[in-house]
Amino acid sequence: MSRWILRIAIVILALADGVLHLALDVVLYKGRLFQSTLSELFLLNFIGAVVLVAVFLLSLRWHTRWHWVADVVLIGYAAAAVAAWLYSGSPDLLGLGYLSKAIEIGLIGALLVDLWSTGPRPACLPVRTPHRAR
Repeated sequence: MSRWILRIAIVILALADGVLHLALDVVLYKGRLFQSTLSELFLLNFIGAVVLVAVFLLSLRWHTRWHWVADVVLIGYAAAAVAAWLYSGSPDLLGLGYLSKAIEIGLIGALLVDLWSTGPRPACLPVRTPHRAR
């Protein structure tokens, strides 16, 4: 799989999860974004997703040596969202709770692949060399 296809998938998954949380906030609370703690958490999830996607994309352009940090932070963010959902009793609001978690687990998987393919390696692991066609 091309790295760019993987990275586009990461951006789409992260933004889809953020937009899904914003949509839940708007639908459940009729646009009153600060109606309850859950409403605030949905809004923060959306804002966090947008900010972390921006960091992810900027790290590809300007801080390529530290791009793996963006991967790790996004993995932690998605894992924290899954853990918070499980801790709260796994609510399935409007049938979208499981969809959101599937997106987040897919995001974690894609980020792990990106991290493995571009991240720093301990000295005991072999160095990756690009495969050249002959």
